[in-house]
Amino acid sequence: MGRTQQLVEQARAAGRSEQGQDVFYAAAEREVRRGPGDPPHPAEMRRLVLDEDGEPADPVGSAGRGGRRAGGRGGQMAHLVAAVGMGADQVGAEVLIEALTAAMPGVGEQLAAAVRQAEADGTLDTWLAPMSTDPLGRLAAASQEQMAQARGVAGQLGGVGGLYLAYGLGMPDTPALSALRARIDELGLGQLLVAVATSMVNPFRLATVLSSCLVPEVAVVAGMLQALVARHAADGLLHRPDVPGGPEDFMREWLTALGAAATRGDCGTRQG
Repeated sequence: MGRTQQLVEQARAAGRSEQGQDVFYAAAEREVRRGPGDPPHPAEMRRLVLDEDGEPADPVGSAGRGGRRAGGRGGQMAHLVAAVGMGADQVGAEVLIEALTAAMPGVGEQLAAAVRQAEADGTLDTWLAPMSTDPLGRLAAASQEQMAQARGVAGQLGGVGGLYLAYGLGMPDTPALSALRARIDELGLGQLLVAVATSMVNPFRLATVLSSCLVPEVAVVAGMLQALVARHAADGLLHRPDVPGGPEDFMREWLTALGAAATRGDCGTRQG
């Protein structure tokens, strides 16, 4: 059983007991503080990897980590787990909307409408029920068609996340890639995409990613991003107007930059 599922079980055991809820939120705060934290912004990664000058990145949509009933992604995720385990009425629809929007940026309006409709229908706990099952359980219950769609959604998110993350690993920049990253930052999707991209090669996290991609709203995010990539691809994602050559030259330039950084002995560290 994963750590998130363990927290769900703790929230379920807490129920409506104030003392039990205090115990749950304390455990959730410890879990948040124990975690690795948010990934660095690609601009900050690039500054360190290539020893480039510049100010530390402070992207739009970045969020800190919080504890019980506080702001920040950590506190919001605790609210989401509490709603799943204790019942949505213990958290409230508006707080739940904030937590869901933090978990799935870019579809805030769709999520808000779905939560408010479910609350009006008296079916909010039923709407949340799929989130109370562990990832492997959700995958086991999915049909072949649903699994195929989830894999496609995960591939789309991971691919866009890879493009976003690669800038931090020294990939040459282009006007189209720069515009794509800027839009991702405006939407607040950067951390989500990096998490998916890195989880796609981690067998311990892959099940969680695939189960999340069974959620229709996540497919909406993936479709929106694919349309965004297609729009910028028309300008040549891996092509710079002032530099001749094709993708092979682009890759050669990237490897050369990484090799130069490694030769200087500062790949991953900043000397100063």
